[in-house]
Amino acid sequence: MMVPHVEACARVSHSRALADERALALTAGELMDVRRRVPIPIAFDAQWMKPGKAMNAPDGYGVVIGGRTGKCIMSAYRTKVGELKNHSGSSGSMEPSMGAEVVVRLGSEPTEVYVKQLCMDLDSKTPKAVAEAVCAQRVQHPSLQIPQKLHDPNHFIKALRKRLMKVKKLLHTNNVLPPATQKQLGDEVAMAVHQHRGSRVGIDHLRAAIWNVLDHAFNQHGKCRQFFACPCAPDEHGVISRVKSSYKDGMWLNEAGGPQHADNLFKLLKKEFMVITSDDHLNALNHVYNTQVCEAVNSLHASMHPKRRDMSRTPVGRATHMLATARFNDGLLRSTQEVLRRFGLDLGIVGQIVLAKKDKERQRVSAYKKSLNGKRKRKHLKQKRIAKTTTAHAWTSYV
Repeated sequence: MMVPHVEACARVSHSRALADERALALTAGELMDVRRRVPIPIAFDAQWMKPGKAMNAPDGYGVVIGGRTGKCIMSAYRTKVGELKNHSGSSGSMEPSMGAEVVVRLGSEPTEVYVKQLCMDLDSKTPKAVAEAVCAQRVQHPSLQIPQKLHDPNHFIKALRKRLMKVKKLLHTNNVLPPATQKQLGDEVAMAVHQHRGSRVGIDHLRAAIWNVLDHAFNQHGKCRQFFACPCAPDEHGVISRVKSSYKDGMWLNEAGGPQHADNLFKLLKKEFMVITSDDHLNALNHVYNTQVCEAVNSLHASMHPKRRDMSRTPVGRATHMLATARFNDGLLRSTQEVLRRFGLDLGIVGQIVLAKKDKERQRVSAYKKSLNGKRKRKHLKQKRIAKTTTAHAWTSYV
């Protein structure tokens, strides 16, 4: 009895967010086609609902976030077991299947929108599944289009760090490009990407900002001031604040291994930077969207019932996930009121006060996480967790 009401409330929330997304697209200058459909950008990500080893997960959930509103406009669901079984392939094919489903649904249902840009992680299976699904449905829905593929910047940085690890293995020396330097180099590229992506001047500016990170690491600061306030480059008064490197042991990359390794290291890094700054990569990266909000909604669902994931493949589990999307869009107070109203119940004054306080606390925490101090604290806590895990692992190995 509860499940249909919860899902209906979530669909209403999705419809409101989608209407806002369409309105913002028109305000931004997007043009309607002959069928009054407006192109919108979306971010999509899915999560397996199984702790531990997820490659054999029986079920998963996906959410679609509007690029301009930052709210959930649609959700998807896959399970291989139970009464709601709707997937028979591998667990790894769940996310591509859901991605194809949401793009087709948004473009074929009476939503008056279609997906123009799709931001996701670096998964190559999802774009292929989307293209195949769109081509298969074009006979019935001619307005469907294959969306432009956009990369999530955080997954892009993860891919770069893997490339740095590969370079380290090719060097065959211990004191050049250690893990601490790899991390710092990745962080500097991440900063350049986040600060300069979405530039209206095109991808050349973003490419120059990324290449400048490599020049800076090799103690070449002639262009640094064009992209960030580098203390090693002269300011408007010709003053240089610092000459020492902030990398490990205070040495630049051309100093760490001596002249015999500097040229080889630069050639290897240059090769990897040429790959990550190709036109295809930068065209997919030069935008302002990301999939972090999708991951936040999936995490919100997991936090609602962390010890009851065995219910995720039932109607209650699906309804719980949809309720999490409504809570994310409208807040705890409004979403709870709308569900209770369908049962003919009233939340009461005390309940309204309590839930309103929880919503304000959520907004305060969210704003703090986005602030500079909040980001510093999260980074510090992450470093502490890594250090604690490393110490525990070393002690276990010793014992």
